[in-house]
Amino acid sequence: MTSKVRAENSRTPLEVDFRSGDWEHLRIRAQAPMTSRRIYAVADIHGYDFQLNAMVRRIWEDMAEVPSAKPIIIFLGDYIDRGPNSKLVVERLCELQNSRILDCVFLRGNHEQWLLDFSQDSTILPVWGRKGGLQTLCSYGVPLSQIEAGIGNPLVAKDVRHQFLNLVPVEHMAFFRSLVSHFEWGDYFFAHAGVDPDIPLDQQTDHDLTWIRYKFLDSTKDFGKVVVHGHTPARNVESLPNRINVDTEIYTRGVLNCVILEDKTRHLLSVKGDC
Repeated sequence: MTSKVRAENSRTPLEVDFRSGDWEHLRIRAQAPMTSRRIYAVADIHGYDFQLNAMVRRIWEDMAEVPSAKPIIIFLGDYIDRGPNSKLVVERLCELQNSRILDCVFLRGNHEQWLLDFSQDSTILPVWGRKGGLQTLCSYGVPLSQIEAGIGNPLVAKDVRHQFLNLVPVEHMAFFRSLVSHFEWGDYFFAHAGVDPDIPLDQQTDHDLTWIRYKFLDSTKDFGKVVVHGHTPARNVESLPNRINVDTEIYTRGVLNCVILEDKTRHLLSVKGDC
């Protein structure tokens, strides 16, 4: 079945939302210039290659329509699992990583961490398989029936792990191992899940950067920089004074988002396809 993908005609402004919570302590920071380089931050892709390809095309079009010197694309993690074509997504990201045309940064999400853990330890399969790993393993050619059996049988899980390691391209494993936990530019801090509000940015743990949820999401603290993240889906992109959540759960809504950050402005690109 061919997936249909629709792209918005142009970027749309993304205003800072001061309506919820006490943000007075952040009004000055939120209105100040925050980056001298244009940044495109792309949310959780989760195996949807059609939306990824459409978004890459849309970013190219945006750069042509609104030229900028040395833009950078930051992918926020969770490239695999749940969706139908994780292998194709990783192939496309490897192409972008190897390209000398675009500057790209690739963060590690919790789903990539599960894959890396499984590559070393088959006992991860019952957890990972039920959270989308089943679809990823299928995309690399491991039989569905064997994966389902491995979720409930440790001996079969070991065989599933060996099959996966024989099927996954070396370049793809190198890509997974190359992923970073965070990235900083200007007054922005990029992490897959977020940060611990009680710890300085330069002391964050990889676990919190990859997994944290409500302690971070419920905080109105000034983190020192605006944190751009995914991991915990919202109904719409959240543009708050202290954080920007780009994830709107592509595997239920079919929408892939990209936030554009430049000077003191925030804009949004979205593409929508079949989920």
